[in-house]
Amino acid sequence: RKVRIREDPLRIMRAIRFKNHLNFSYNPETTKAIKEEIEDGFIETIATDRLRDELTNLLVHPSRRQAILDLNEFGILDRVLPEVTAGKGITQPPQFHAEGDVWQHELLILDYLPINPSERLAWAVLLHDIGKGPTSIKPHNAKGRIRLDRHYEVGAEIAKAALRRLNFSNHDTND
Repeated sequence: RKVRIREDPLRIMRAIRFKNHLNFSYNPETTKAIKEEIEDGFIETIATDRLRDELTNLLVHPSRRQAILDLNEFGILDRVLPEVTAGKGITQPPQFHAEGDVWQHELLILDYLPINPSERLAWAVLLHDIGKGPTSIKPHNAKGRIRLDRHYEVGAEIAKAALRRLNFSNHDTND
């Protein structure tokens, strides 16, 4: 299996897509091979445009939440979209976000997408709160609340950088 992945590292992303789109499960040997090849840096050798297209295919499919969880479990998100995983452990005001941290919110909001969302909508949903981590301010006392001031502005700049890194068009990036 490792040989097959090394021949074409895009097979890592395809394995995740096929598993989720077809409701399959991973063979334990395949899981082991994928993890080893990711640790060896093979995910970074995938052509950016191909990686972007595979990520998009995962996001627009109804299995998107599980696909994102798989990308996280394999450590792929930390390597290709660290802006998304940066939400882990970033607390939000519980009166507005009972689901928990920003990561849990990002996963939850994926469930609210239409069955077949546009690519732009899917990406917008995934990236909509990535500015919360850098803007998070803990309360100064027990009566205070968590502040995420201007997270939308900071997040827009972070999203632009991520989309440029993934070779999105200037039109899509600017929108």
